[in-house]
Amino acid sequence: MRRAIICFVTCLILITAVLPASAAGTFYLHDHPDYWWYVLSDVPFSAVVPSGAQYYVERNVFGMNILEILMDNGSVSIEVASMKNSTIDAVRKSIEERFKPAVKDISVKANRMITTSNNLQCHFYHYEATGNHGRKVMLRTVIFERNGNVVSLSLFLDSSKYVGDVQQYWLRLVNDSEWN
Repeated sequence: MRRAIICFVTCLILITAVLPASAAGTFYLHDHPDYWWYVLSDVPFSAVVPSGAQYYVERNVFGMNILEILMDNGSVSIEVASMKNSTIDAVRKSIEERFKPAVKDISVKANRMITTSNNLQCHFYHYEATGNHGRKVMLRTVIFERNGNVVSLSLFLDSSKYVGDVQQYWLRLVNDSEWN
């Protein structure tokens, strides 16, 4: 009897731990070993994300599903966020405001529509600023919208780290992601 109870409790814990993650999205193998396909569950979108990050955190904040990918001991952050019933402008404004208390001397480098290599229209927003730690920081985000579904891809990091693999991860994420 005790063994059955322990088995039941263990199963319950595992199911409880897995359910929140499964609601956000699913990872699939990509043709290139440095990447995974991340298929969102709430909107019909697939993102190409790096496979070698240190941490992957899926969460739901006020109805917005977010995959946070952390690299370089957390100093490089990529987010894939999705929401239903929103707009590009509303999402861009929220991303723009998010870190304003932690930055100063904001210089907007881009705030315009672009077309990705997959021929998708999206809004590209990019600023550089000085972080509280005194270094130049960068925010890059692209926002896709289709039928009231909004997906934002964002990169937060010190500007000096936007080189090499990190830059390639970002460019592949933006240009190879697609609506399903």
